[in-house]
Amino acid sequence: MHSGGDRRHKSTQSGHLDVSMSQPSPTETEEESAISTIHVRYCSPHFTKAAKAWLAIPPDLPNQGVEIVHIAPQPLLEYRSGPNTIAYFELNDGGYIELSMKIHRCETKGPQPGSVSEGDLLDEPFITVTHEVRMKALEIVASVYDKKDQAKLLFNWVRDNIAYRHPPAVWGNLAALNSRTGDCGSSSFLFVSFCRALGIPARVVFGRIVNDEGKSTPHAWAECYVDGWLPVDCSMARDARRALFSPCDYFGTYSNPDTYFGNLDNKRLVYSIGVGIVPQPTYPRIIGEGKRRVQTHDAVFSWGKNLYQDRIPFLQPIYYACEEDLASQGKLHVDVNRAHMIVDPIMAKLFALLIPLFLFMSSLSPFFRDLLLGSILVMLLGNTITWKGKTRAFWASVLAIAIVIVVMNRLIFI
Repeated sequence: MHSGGDRRHKSTQSGHLDVSMSQPSPTETEEESAISTIHVRYCSPHFTKAAKAWLAIPPDLPNQGVEIVHIAPQPLLEYRSGPNTIAYFELNDGGYIELSMKIHRCETKGPQPGSVSEGDLLDEPFITVTHEVRMKALEIVASVYDKKDQAKLLFNWVRDNIAYRHPPAVWGNLAALNSRTGDCGSSSFLFVSFCRALGIPARVVFGRIVNDEGKSTPHAWAECYVDGWLPVDCSMARDARRALFSPCDYFGTYSNPDTYFGNLDNKRLVYSIGVGIVPQPTYPRIIGEGKRRVQTHDAVFSWGKNLYQDRIPFLQPIYYACEEDLASQGKLHVDVNRAHMIVDPIMAKLFALLIPLFLFMSSLSPFFRDLLLGSILVMLLGNTITWKGKTRAFWASVLAIAIVIVVMNRLIFI
């Protein structure tokens, strides 16, 4: 599927940039799925001190059409960096950036058109092809010579061998290979380095998973070039192997791990493609070190205060230069039509377990029944205390359901 790529820039009466773009057409092939449209509003961190910021404008892609509804303040500069459009801002005390968009997404199946650059085979920040990386890639593919088959074997290995850890202790493909742990970015860096070691162009994509009900999370995945750009999501493929309570249930993405090679669900918002973006104008020198320090295999840098290898590490969707310490990348607000919200699939699974649980408890003596329910409550309470944010809210909901079960147990099996 190809979306229209003609951007029309005009200034509105308020002085804000209005960019219109045609949305993807779902009629070009029989295999393409229906378009998922979301209305989103991104707000950058509020800067209490003067700051400079580089913001990725979501690109028009075969599986993503973008309509920019409103952007404020006006960027001082817009420039291209590979497939990305970067907007540069200078903000005063208390300033922030607001970007409103309508995003049309469709499912990706098979290779997508696009050009290959020299950088898709070279070392970049977080992606280093060493002798160890090359030997491991050759070991994984063994005597297979077809490029697509090689990429599939590399995908399988990363999916099966890299345990999820966020945030990673050390960023980059070498740390992921040595520790066998990492987050979605680490898995993507490692897969890309394996591909490049074998002469397969590959790159990392940064964005979010945003479903139609407004649930979202930052995410990164990869693409490799075999007769076109093939999407590859090793991290979600690993999560899809869970039988119960998988993030794939939570976001409504694929439940089959193998589907994440060569296909991409229509729940994605792409911010930028690739790592190592050259800032324009020149990045300023910031005095001091920030609290958000990033350890790589060859350096330590402070996020939002330094560059890494003289480049912006990546845009998801913003990077800034500011003397204050900021932990946030900003917030994404999704307009949700509550009338069309579906039942949460994870909660549906929980309720589906209630009947066999009641049947099992009815066969137990009161002592063992109370012991079982008490253990469950302690476990859920521990998860509720340990986790934060949306994950804490989820476990709190599960805990509430468990308390209801305990009460019903006392009333029914008294």
